[in-house]
Amino acid sequence: MKHNQRFLALLLLALVVHVSGLAQTSTSRVEKQHQATAFMKAHLAQTEELILRSLNSPFENEGLNAPLQTVRDLEQVFPDYPFVKLIVPLENILNNEQADPTSRMLAALALDELHSDAGDVIIAATANRSENVGVQTLCQALLAQAKTTQP
Repeated sequence: MKHNQRFLALLLLALVVHVSGLAQTSTSRVEKQHQATAFMKAHLAQTEELILRSLNSPFENEGLNAPLQTVRDLEQVFPDYPFVKLIVPLENILNNEQADPTSRMLAALALDELHSDAGDVIIAATANRSENVGVQTLCQALLAQAKTTQP
């Protein structure tokens, strides 16, 4: 089961990287020129479920980076899709002081790219109380960036 989840996550990542690499300028160009994106868009809910299973697997410290990066890539290609089901697992990874620091940073970046109030609250809390200086600094930078880009 663990290998199936990793395989699916890697397959999704490869597909997203391939599609986003083909259209280097904008999401609208990807959507207009590549039919794979239309297929992916139609199956985003299923993809979200697969990623959710990977993030909630009992092997959480092993192989989290691939599904986390897949979330980030999908957020770039489909910025309007909310990925609501992934907020709690991303929060759990970010708040887990024993988790791999790279996984925690990817979770913070994924939460930031959701452009949601829930993600902002989670990032702010981590910026104030994380024991990992790198994760704390990243969260503080994401908060500062959000303040400068708000109208």
